[in-house]
Amino acid sequence: MKKLLFIFLITLISESVNSQVQWQWQMPQPTGNILYDIKMLNEQTGYSCGAAGNILKTTNGGLNWVMLNTGFDRMLWAISIIDSLNIIAVSDSGKYIKSTNSGINWARFNVSSNSAIYNIKFINNQIGFLCGSNSLLMKTTNQGINWSNLNPQIFTSFFEISFIDLNTGFIGGDRSLIKTTNGGLNWDIIPITFSQPFAQIRGLNTIGTDVVCGMILLDNKIIYSSNQGLNWNYYNISFPVVDGNRDILRQMKFINPS
Repeated sequence: MKKLLFIFLITLISESVNSQVQWQWQMPQPTGNILYDIKMLNEQTGYSCGAAGNILKTTNGGLNWVMLNTGFDRMLWAISIIDSLNIIAVSDSGKYIKSTNSGINWARFNVSSNSAIYNIKFINNQIGFLCGSNSLLMKTTNQGINWSNLNPQIFTSFFEISFIDLNTGFIGGDRSLIKTTNGGLNWDIIPITFSQPFAQIRGLNTIGTDVVCGMILLDNKIIYSSNQGLNWNYYNISFPVVDGNRDILRQMKFINPS
């Protein structure tokens, strides 16, 4: 009887202690959620976004990151730094959040679509483009306050945005690459050769005034044009097989023209 009573008392004490313990996330810091995009304002300040509305900020070149309080709990697919104060991150169902004070506070907005927004890119501090599922393609001329629909001439999902200047730009997506030469008013479909049924254009980069390069997801190829997309070269990229699976290209960025 004494032994049973002793065990019962230990159980009560243990439950009492456990009820007061608060668990805290330890590693990796400051979050374990998936991050999908990262952009740098300059060599020191940058932002990253991802799952569960997470936005991280660094002010020392990526050495340390702090979690920002966005008040948003949905997926954030991409982020764009308009200037030192204004940042926009895009999500599903036509939603996006914007900060006008370097990430301290965030407000929620919706475009006139329920499609997922997969990417956003500002050409200057006023003009920007966003793209997403169901051929979603929009343009703003007032820092994201208003968005107008564009006609891409093709039905697909778009993932990548890259512009040479205010007029000439490229949008990449599911087995698709389109180009505009008049600021998004009209779009032409660029004939790219795909080998996989679910191949995607990713990692689009415009370098200087003529060079355009990117990669074809699942095809494991780099595409390169030296004349604004008139002609293309294809380069195979070989990835090692790990546990019977071959990895795929995911993203590509250039920090300078070389």
